[in-house]
Amino acid sequence: MLKNTAGHAIKVIVMPTILCKNELEYKNIAKEIANHYPPGSIIFLEGPIGAGKTTFVKAFGEVIGIKAPITSPTFNIIKTYDPHLCHIDGYRLSQSEIELDEYLDQDYYIFIEWSECLQQNLTPDLVIKFNYDHQGRILEID
Repeated sequence: MLKNTAGHAIKVIVMPTILCKNELEYKNIAKEIANHYPPGSIIFLEGPIGAGKTTFVKAFGEVIGIKAPITSPTFNIIKTYDPHLCHIDGYRLSQSEIELDEYLDQDYYIFIEWSECLQQNLTPDLVIKFNYDHQGRILEID
């Protein structure tokens, strides 16, 4: 049985490259991920500015019952939402004194944008790569 970094059992899902044309399609993907990955999972979000990373986190938050508006963590660096969601800007975090450990020890779904900028070596449970073209957002899930 596979376990995530928090020690919870996870199911491995294989998803192809997916074209999303609207937020409802984001929610459907978010539901699949929430059904297979428990709180405590670390999810890296990769892709250029405007590719839909924060929009996906909003959809995921709605799926798990978050009522508060979810916004980009760019200015706050780390934003948490009850229940169970932590959204991190890895680029800005790498330039700050904030430590991730206190967030990793809690039962949050941890979404990290710009994970390649982190100085802390983390192993993600899932990586979602975002891109876009004239048809919509393209998600590649590893």
